[in-house]
Amino acid sequence: MDLIKNIICSLIFTALPLNVIGQQGKVDVTFNTLDDGLKGDGFDNVVRTLLLQSDESLIVGGDYTSLNGISSAYFTRLKEDGTIDNSFDTGIGFNGKVYASNIQSDGKIIAAGSFTSFNGRNAGRLIRLNNDGSQDLSFNTIIGATTGIISGISIQPDGKIIISGSFTKYNNVTVNRIARILPNGDIDTSFLTGIGSTLSITNTRVLWDGKILVTGNFTSFNGFSSNRIIRLNPDGTVDTSFNVGSGFNDDVNAIAIQNDRKIILGGNFTSYNDNEANRIIRLNEDGSIDNTFLSSGFNNGTVQVIKIDSSGNIMVGGSFTNLYNGTKVNRVVLLNSNGTIKTDFDMGSGPASASVLTLENNLEGSWFVGGSFSVFDGQNQGRLAKINNQGEIDSSYLTAGIGFDDSVLKIISLNDKKTMVFGSFTKFNNNSVNRITKLLEDGSLDQNFNRSQSGANDLIDTAVIQDDGKIIFGGKFTKYNDLTCNRILRILPDGSIDNTFSTGAGFNNQIYSIAIQADNKIIAAGHFTRYNNDPSAVRIIRLLPDGSKDMTFNAGLSAEAVIEVVLIQPDGKILVGGRFTTFNGQSLSHLVRLNTDGSIDSGFTTGMGFNKNVYALALQSDGKIIVGGSFTTFNGITQKGILRLNSNGTLDNSFESGSGFNNGEVRTILIQPDDRILAGGTFSGTYKSNPSLRLIRLLKTGEFDASFSSPLNNKLFSLSFTSDYRLLIGGNFNSVSDLSKHRIARLKLCLESTEWNGSSWSNGYPSGGKEVFFKADYPNLNSAEVCSCTIDSGKTVTLLEGNTLGIEFSYLGNGILVLEDSASLYQSDDETINNGIINLKRKTKPILKYDYTYWSSPVNNQKLIDVSPQTLYDKYMSYDEAIDNWKIENPLNNMALGKGYIIRGPQEFSTEQRSIYEAVFKGIPNNGKIEIKLGQNDSFNLIGNPYPSAIDADIFLRKNEFKTKGTLYF
Repeated sequence: MDLIKNIICSLIFTALPLNVIGQQGKVDVTFNTLDDGLKGDGFDNVVRTLLLQSDESLIVGGDYTSLNGISSAYFTRLKEDGTIDNSFDTGIGFNGKVYASNIQSDGKIIAAGSFTSFNGRNAGRLIRLNNDGSQDLSFNTIIGATTGIISGISIQPDGKIIISGSFTKYNNVTVNRIARILPNGDIDTSFLTGIGSTLSITNTRVLWDGKILVTGNFTSFNGFSSNRIIRLNPDGTVDTSFNVGSGFNDDVNAIAIQNDRKIILGGNFTSYNDNEANRIIRLNEDGSIDNTFLSSGFNNGTVQVIKIDSSGNIMVGGSFTNLYNGTKVNRVVLLNSNGTIKTDFDMGSGPASASVLTLENNLEGSWFVGGSFSVFDGQNQGRLAKINNQGEIDSSYLTAGIGFDDSVLKIISLNDKKTMVFGSFTKFNNNSVNRITKLLEDGSLDQNFNRSQSGANDLIDTAVIQDDGKIIFGGKFTKYNDLTCNRILRILPDGSIDNTFSTGAGFNNQIYSIAIQADNKIIAAGHFTRYNNDPSAVRIIRLLPDGSKDMTFNAGLSAEAVIEVVLIQPDGKILVGGRFTTFNGQSLSHLVRLNTDGSIDSGFTTGMGFNKNVYALALQSDGKIIVGGSFTTFNGITQKGILRLNSNGTLDNSFESGSGFNNGEVRTILIQPDDRILAGGTFSGTYKSNPSLRLIRLLKTGEFDASFSSPLNNKLFSLSFTSDYRLLIGGNFNSVSDLSKHRIARLKLCLESTEWNGSSWSNGYPSGGKEVFFKADYPNLNSAEVCSCTIDSGKTVTLLEGNTLGIEFSYLGNGILVLEDSASLYQSDDETINNGIINLKRKTKPILKYDYTYWSSPVNNQKLIDVSPQTLYDKYMSYDEAIDNWKIENPLNNMALGKGYIIRGPQEFSTEQRSIYEAVFKGIPNNGKIEIKLGQNDSFNLIGNPYPSAIDADIFLRKNEFKTKGTLYF
């Protein structure tokens, strides 16, 4: 453990809010240190323009300077998977923001914005690039626009380019906010816009007949009164046949033209030609309102962008966050061609904040959404998200290349502290690991597992480890290492196939759950209806250890729908949960218990059962059953997401789940040794009115455990304890407690507890993973490593001389911990705040009356005089680096954290006979990083250890090698 804290230029002791004292569930940052948050998730600033090329590469422009921690300023091309395309080489690139882009028919790229140079060459806010990212020097914009910003680009069929924005000059010619540029970069003097626009032009569109639609926040154009919209003839003159009446009452930001030539407009307006039009409207070709567009509009925010897909659906983005046509929407919404919301397209919670500024879509129906947001549907997604044709975010797109690139569905911690991981991922820390891998204890990749092999060709849902270390896994895959193995396989610990496990033709559909019996027989369950071409294997089967079907297991007709989970009880009976409502012809809704031969256990009665799916099952130590899922009732009684059953299947009313979860599903449950319950899933609201973001801990009674907090920003699918009292979590998240962790993380927590009652321990002597409670005095504590320590009021615990008490989290309570001489207390969590009191004793070497001894305080608010009350008033000193000499301290002052002092011996000590003096420091022990102000470069500084434990001199020197000069004396 790193016991030394940095010493830098200022004294800082951070006091965190009391509600985080000792809170468990903290991220273990030593696990997969590559995933440290420094590489980010997406772009570090605003994305303003998106452009999809014919090969599905995506051009991105904006205000950003990096993508996933990699320098890539203002303009980037991404491969289809969202990684940077390094073949698009822009050199040192732009010196300013890119606001707009467009592609010519020859594939060359026009970019515009506020920049004034590209790759070291002058470029006046407009440039043309070749497909490889190099500048097209035949397009001369060395002068270009010299004021304002170019924010819009439209390309005519003849190759001429319409630019718009806030600029007022181009090539030193006055062109107020709009100009047409020739293919060589010169201004087109035949484009006769006169005095142009009075205010900014946000957008232009070249229409089918060559006319040009212009929008913005202007109120006149070339002397013609026209509120925020106008149509120009091909020569730039005003088209007076386009009748907009009084126009718009506020800015128009977005234009989209349908194939039928109708015009969709969006912005900040609330009326058009004196008719109500809330931020969106569709016009006919002549400028009149199209009343077939069934939209009452948005009741807040602004529409910034509109894009129409090949099916005529209309995607709208902006800053709106309230209602559209009476339905709640958030910054982006997909409409049918008639203006109504497309209800089968669900983007979840959408962007968490800010605005959507740009949209693009591909032929497959996927959408790219760009803007100033950093979270999309709960997922860290820096300013760019890809969503499929159903609205679901593609979590594998734009990843930082660290952690897993797609969902982790199953985690198993091994006895050697390594970890098996399964899921739908294909990469880990940019290494190819198709759906299965093994990690070392530190979270790095085990390079010896399945070395140079291809892994599984589709997702792995479930896995178990046999006692001999062999691994059985199941899922949707049909090949492993390029060998056919339909949906189930057993491998050796090194990842190679175990050829003694013979499954023939395997399963004809997906496996969701596998469990191993005490006799090593294997239960497999899922969506399948055949095993090795045997049609009697319907959704559940038992296999012998060699992979052949166990003919003694017969579940009859079994379930009519998917089995999600199986759990084998200690008595060999099998709990089965899932999506089914009947089992072997009987009405058994979503949960059944089978006897060891596969027949239904009639002694397990659930009445009407669950109204929705069961996804998770777990047993507490008393045999009671914790059930999780998407259900909201059990046997007609409201039970939302989680409940406890008695061993006979009836509801355990002593389980105090109350109102349960207000949304989402429980997908995984893990029981601690002390019967506390960890529950994870898709829930993102509350549990019994307590905030609950995908992972919570309950007391064994069902009450919310406020001592644990580890909120996730996306789904959790798997939980596993390590042998050293940690919790591994896997899912589709990329943030845990606001720390970047991509789909896997290791958390710190306490798994069980023990209590001293004055005569015995309730659960054994204090050890790692245990919360320790002293309800009585304990006079002879030896060294121990514990999770937390609480001493009751009026009780005293004495740590014997030379022993050490290590605490993972907090030292709490109103009692007293006495540390005898050379005993130590240390805490491995720097952020934990204590509120328990210690009495720390420290003895001097034998000293005389006039000898000075060095001291520093390991506790808060220790007065100097209390260290040695019998010392004369003027014999307490510190070193003043400003005068480079000793300074007398007021003994009534508190000792500063990390500061060293010298104190003369007690006045009653002899001047000839040496004696040992014992000081006692009383108070709350210091913890956390303590930063100390150093003095001038050429002066001495006296610092002291501020902790109730020794420090490591090597670490101290290494941490402060650039902050101290000269000689260090200890």
